[in-house]
This record gives sequence, structure tokens and C-alpha cells, in this order.
Amino acid sequence: YLHTQTHRHPNGATPSSLSEANQHHVVNNKPQQTSKPRRLEDAIPRTLLFNSAYTSPPNAAQLHHATTIFQNHTPSIIASTSSFHSLPITGLPEVAFIGRSNVGKSSLLNSLLNTSILHTSKNPGRTRTMNVIACGGPNGQGQSGKINVLDMPGYGFGSRREWGEQIGRYLQKRRELKRVFVVVDAKLGLKSSDEVMLGQLRDMGVMHQIVLSKVDFVLGLEKGKVPGTEKVERKAMELGSLVEAMRGVIRPERSRYEGMGAVEEVLACSTRVKGRGGVGLGVDNLRWVVLQATGLSWEGSKLRKEDVVVSLPKEMGQVEVSGP
Repeated sequence: YLHTQTHRHPNGATPSSLSEANQHHVVNNKPQQTSKPRRLEDAIPRTLLFNSAYTSPPNAAQLHHATTIFQNHTPSIIASTSSFHSLPITGLPEVAFIGRSNVGKSSLLNSLLNTSILHTSKNPGRTRTMNVIACGGPNGQGQSGKINVLDMPGYGFGSRREWGEQIGRYLQKRRELKRVFVVVDAKLGLKSSDEVMLGQLRDMGVMHQIVLSKVDFVLGLEKGKVPGTEKVERKAMELGSLVEAMRGVIRPERSRYEGMGAVEEVLACSTRVKGRGGVGLGVDNLRWVVLQATGLSWEGSKLRKEDVVVSLPKEMGQVEVSGP
């Protein structure tokens, strides 16, 4: 005779009494859970937030290392001044963040540093001094950080002439400076003031890189919602077109010397929408790039033998080394 049996959930409830998302489906007499919904970081392609024609986005181990450096240590403001000559000489590698007024720079830095020590405002010109933030934990030599991150006053509308003079002196004369991150509002794209700043950085030979803020508006992302594949693909094309239009400004082809100091990778971030690890979308990539720029990208981590491949082409007689 036929014997039917109702499969019960471990808490004693039958499948019909469970919510649809948690129902057990019987396949080959084995209860199976329905698939979990996609996470936002899984829905957004990594290459969309780390846009490069030549290099790959950081891998999981590199992102974990960057997270450890920035989230396990509390940053501190060690100086806040409007004068270049008043900046402390620490000997630590530095990166500076600069952008038009009201571009979302301070919010981005708070997310990068896992803190809220920088004031944010909807009114342009809120940042009026050069703020030096020590981060990464003690360096073992009596200093409170391994890296200094500088929050610079904005340029353009709401800025002041004297701010520009002091920023120029810093960019030209600061020996500790390793890279300048130019924050650009993804909703608005490059403005004339951005192009002037990029040109000045090229002329001075200062290493610099573009970071797009507020990218969630371009991608049409909403808090707590994961977009469908079709929408992601459509919005990805829009963001890709925006980035490609920028490349001609980042590294002009008028001369072989144009583009000196420009990093071709364009990073895209959002502080309003959260991504991997609960931080702003794409901020984990930015953390890794900051470590890379300051020479701390693999501090405290070990390279496995399988991560490094050495080959000797017979024809060339050269050693090729590749790794993460």
C-alpha cells in the first residue's frame, strides 16, 4: 500500500505553515532550502567599481587586508590648519583627497576610515582647513598611524582664493605625498574646475587618480534593494560611457608627456548604499588602492608560492614574474 508522510521542519511546523522564503522543498526525499537572495555586492560587477583597461580589481585576500588596516584601528586628527607651513612633518606616507565643494568628499573619507570625525554638510565650503588624519594603527615608532590621510578644502563654488594658494603649495612641495585622489560627483561628471585641477596635477607631475562619488545615483540603486540583472547591465553601460569620456581628460594624447602622474584606474563609490562588509559600496576597493599607493598593500600578509609564477622564455632570455 501507499504510505504518505508529511516532511516537518525541525521546529515541528509543516512546510505550509512556513513563510515562502523558508519553505523546505523535497527533492529525492531530502529537504532542500530555497536559494538565498543576491547581495548587492554580488549583483554589481567588480570591474564596474574598479574600472581599468589594464589591471584587475583587488582579490578577496587583498580586500580583507585593507579592511583589517582601516577598521581595526581608530583614526585621529593630528593637525588642522589653513597654512601649508603649519603641517606637521611626520615622515609617514600621505594621500590627499580633493574635489569641488559639496562633492561628498568628507562623507567618503568617513566611510574609508570607518569613522565620523569629519563634519559633513549640504552647504558647499564646509571643509575650510587641511585636516591631517593618522590611520592604520601605531607604526611601532611612537606615531599614532602608519598613513596620513589629508582632507583638503574644496575648490570651485564656495571655495576661497587663499585655500587654493595653500593647496598649491602642498601639492608642489610636500615630500610625503604619494597620491592625490580627485573626488568627482558621478551625477555631474567632470566640470571645468575639475579639468583645471587635473591639468595642474599633470603639469606638476603629481600622482593622481579619480574617485567617483555618489555612483548609486548613476546606477539607480536604492537602499536595501538589489537591482535586477537587466537594470545592472543597462546602468553599467551608462557608467562605462561616463568613465570613457573622462579618460581623454585624465590622459590626453596631445603629447607623449601628457598624463604624467595620472593613474588610469577610475574608482566608483557610494556612501549612501552599503556594499561588502557593511561599508559604502566600492569603498573596500578604495581602501586597497590607498594602501597600494603608500606601500602598505601587503604589510603583515604572506605571499603563497602558488601566487607567484616565474617563467623564463627561451627566445627572450628574460624572467617574467606575475603575482597578485
